[in-house]
Amino acid sequence: MIEVFCTNITCKNQAALILQKLSETFSNCHFNFDLEDCDNILRVESKNRTINVDSIVNIVRDSGYQISILEDI
Repeated sequence: MIEVFCTNITCKNQAALILQKLSETFSNCHFNFDLEDCDNILRVESKNRTINVDSIVNIVRDSGYQISILEDI
């Protein structure tokens, strides 16, 4: 399963902090940012489980950033 989020995270240091928090909380998921994209994409992939979207959103928002699911068109 893959989920893609739009964020307002713009620099590598910010992304690294969020990636660390998410990886510590969700060891079964792989996370990465595409800060070159205009939507500052956070991509989450899980091979064996569903992705807890609400918890991911809460972690990012609690860290002071904006995040929303990027809907398929």
